[in-house]
Amino acid sequence: MGQRERVELEIYNLRRKVDQCLQVGNTEEVSRILITISKLQEIHGVTSGIRRELDMEQEITIEQPKFEQDTAIQSACEKLRGTVEAAFDLLVKRRDSAYSQAVAGLDSERESLEKESVALKESERNLGEVIPAKMRVAQAEADALLLSGRIAEAHRKIAEAQEAEHAPEVMSERQRAIRERLEAIEAEKRHAARRVFSEWHRECITVHRSIENAHFVLFLDALKQSFFDFEQSTGTFAQKVGDPGLFTVGLLDTLTADERSAEWQSGFRWYSGRERR
Repeated sequence: MGQRERVELEIYNLRRKVDQCLQVGNTEEVSRILITISKLQEIHGVTSGIRRELDMEQEITIEQPKFEQDTAIQSACEKLRGTVEAAFDLLVKRRDSAYSQAVAGLDSERESLEKESVALKESERNLGEVIPAKMRVAQAEADALLLSGRIAEAHRKIAEAQEAEHAPEVMSERQRAIRERLEAIEAEKRHAARRVFSEWHRECITVHRSIENAHFVLFLDALKQSFFDFEQSTGTFAQKVGDPGLFTVGLLDTLTADERSAEWQSGFRWYSGRERR
């Protein structure tokens, strides 16, 4: 193959790249390739097809503003993203609402018990000073009753005083009961949290399976098939050896984000660590 033939072949391949770039709207790359073609033609005196490239560049310049002004796809993308965000927000709200309802009665009981515990502690402090005085007063009253011959009343007075003397023990027992119930309440709240989370997790799976199916099956797989269908229906498939046809495998790869993107890295974390079951 002579020098001229090699240059014509290189120009032919560059034209194929131009077609591929036009498919994905990469006009910057198209302009760069067209400049390269023009330089090759100028240096090596290859003029065949130069008008085609110049016309194509003019066509791109004219049509590009129309492409930028079309916001239908962008609006659809924003709506799609908004739908996913709304699904996420709904999931979180349902979880938090379910948990709040599950523990509302427990929180109310805990608040009541805590107030009672504070009141008991205050009463215990007061009784520590008051009871000895009450015992002395009761004993004096009982003595007076005995002297007046009212023996039964005197005994009741002493019994009441002794009962009051045991009040701190009764309060301490109640405090222990309160502490045990508060611990039980916290255990019940943890149990409620686990139950709510288990039920909510099933809802999360339902939502995400729908998103996965829409992403991989309904969109990516279907879109890939549509590439082949369009290629066949338009007769732009490979006509001979070396002809890449309408698109290449690399062009399909551009549908998904590359390995440097946050999307790829997130997908790798989610899918790469599991063994196929």
